Amino acid sequence: MRFGVMVPHWGESSSPESILTVAQLAETLGYESLWLGDHVAVPVSDQSAARERFYEAMTVLGYLAGVTSTIQLGTGVLIVPYRHPLLVASQLATADRLSGGRVIFGGASGWLEGEFQALDIPFRNRGARTDEYLQAIKHLWTTPRPHTFEGRYVQFEDIKYAPQLYKEADPPPVWIGGNSRAAATRAVKYGDAWFPLHITRERLAGRKAYLLEQCQQFGREKPPLIAMGSSAEFVERADAPQSYGFQGSAGQIVEELSAYSEAGLDYLVLDFPRASLKGLCATMEMFADKVIPALTG
Repeated sequence: MRFGVMVPHWGESSSPESILTVAQLAETLGYESLWLGDHVAVPVSDQSAARERFYEAMTVLGYLAGVTSTIQLGTGVLIVPYRHPLLVASQLATADRLSGGRVIFGGASGWLEGEFQALDIPFRNRGARTDEYLQAIKHLWTTPRPHTFEGRYVQFEDIKYAPQLYKEADPPPVWIGGNSRAAATRAVKYGDAWFPLHITRERLAGRKAYLLEQCQQFGREKPPLIAMGSSAEFVERADAPQSYGFQGSAGQIVEELSAYSEAGLDYLVLDFPRASLKGLCATMEMFADKVIPALTG
């Protein structure tokens, strides 16, 4: 199993200092990747404290490319319909080239209707729009220019797109976010990985079987990697608050993650508790010292 870290670019501990500190500490500790969420205009009606303050994902991605040197950089996940695919393809390809080929493109169709409304983007057709935007982005990355694309939601003809990746560099891997069957099918059709938020082992095993069925249906030989976003906290389980993540001692977390690995989980992206930067870093260090070696050795 491999491990990544969510960068605190939103929520109570988000700041330029915390973004830089966590990014460079994760690289030093040997985590595989750094990940960014995506919010642009959260409605006041959404009361989540984590969305009270946020730094825009694509801007932070470019910043991370300059302050790290080896760790992979992922969008986990970018809401695909929020941005024109020409812009996204260029932004990601630019960050990938400037970082030495370290970008992973994680994308999903989105769920926060009020944010779609604020951005003047239709909410009801977001799934179909996501599929088409992914097709357009992959077309730009994998075919020679000039580029022409004729779709329902996006059209362009005889354009010079840059930076060009075709025959110059491998395109960024595409991870498809979302817990639904539709997201799993999208991963089979367009992605290198399926990337849900925390689900039970039983549901993960069921989704793995579904992915294999979809691979047969669409003629895909190698199934997508299975990744998952979750959290981890070292606490006494009797005192632990309700959480969707992994809680307990290091040994208990290792045991539970071993069971997830057997169920088919390949990659875990962790959003560590972020009440304070000091506590976040301490948890990252303990996880790297006590958990990762037991699952990767």
